[in-house]
Amino acid sequence: MVQRAWILVVLLLVPAWAGAQRVTGTGPEGEWLGRLDAGPATLRLVVRIEQTSAGALRATLNSVDQGATMPVDAVAFDDGMLRFRVEDIDGSYEGTMAADGSVIDGTWSQGVRAFPVRFSRLAEPFALDRPQTPQPPFPYDTRDVTVESATGISLACTLI
Repeated sequence: MVQRAWILVVLLLVPAWAGAQRVTGTGPEGEWLGRLDAGPATLRLVVRIEQTSAGALRATLNSVDQGATMPVDAVAFDDGMLRFRVEDIDGSYEGTMAADGSVIDGTWSQGVRAFPVRFSRLAEPFALDRPQTPQPPFPYDTRDVTVESATGISLACTLI
């Protein structure tokens, strides 16, 4: 029970740490991380905006917690106002960029519902921290086991 309590405390503090470092910039190009509080669900959204060689903007929207990345159908940035639309999910966003270019405060609308969303500029591309090759020392016991199944054939595994 104590471990679960610490995990909850750490998870609650992570957004505060993430917001501590303000990344400034000009224009909307780059990656932006936001949090959509939609009733009982909280979803992390990442918008990646880039400028094409023709000077137009294009973007993708990643709903991190749902594992869904969608192309943005229309994106515009005028006079500090960012607007984009994702037709597949009937969603749109409209927000105003702060003077230092670090955040965009606005509203995500989907269907008939609207939710406030603040996007913060990221210094580096967003990546989930999910190490697939854990390194010792492990917080659990392991034991390497080899079993002879037939003459000259061995099966090996690690019990955790």
